[in-house]
Parts: sequence; C-alpha cells; structure tokens
Amino acid sequence: MRVTSVFLLLAVGIFCSSGNAETDGGNGEAREPACERYETPGCPKIFDPVCGTDQVTYPNECTLCSTNQQKNVQVKIKKAGTC
Repeated sequence: MRVTSVFLLLAVGIFCSSGNAETDGGNGEAREPACERYETPGCPKIFDPVCGTDQVTYPNECTLCSTNQQKNVQVKIKKAGTC
C-alpha cells in the first residue's frame, strides 16, 4: 500500500510539472505587436499586460505600440503577462 501511494504521488508530481508554461507558443521568439489594430494615442484602459523585449511590462499591447511610436523604437512582445 505504501509503495503504491508513493508511486501515485510521484506520478502526479511529474505529470503536473511537465506542462509547457509559455503563453505565446513557447518558441522563445519575440513577436511584433499588432499596432495597426489600435488608434494611438488613446489606448483602451484594458489591463492585459505584455512583457516587452526591453524588459518593461506594459499594461496592454496598445500601450506598447504607443510607446514605440512616441520614442521611435521597435520594442517587440517577449511574452504575454508581466516580465
């Protein structure tokens, strides 16, 4: 009984830790923001954070696009969520 319990606990632990934690496909490559979808300035106040390749967390993709436009830079989206 004890061996079976240990085996099941170990199997559950391995199963739970084997998932892919990447939210943007998991290939490790940054993607271009879809800035053509937004009218900047004037981004919506929707909190859907993205992590830029500059290691800054932006409140949403539109805000990243607006910052790119204002500072004349080309920050891409490293991943969805906070940095």
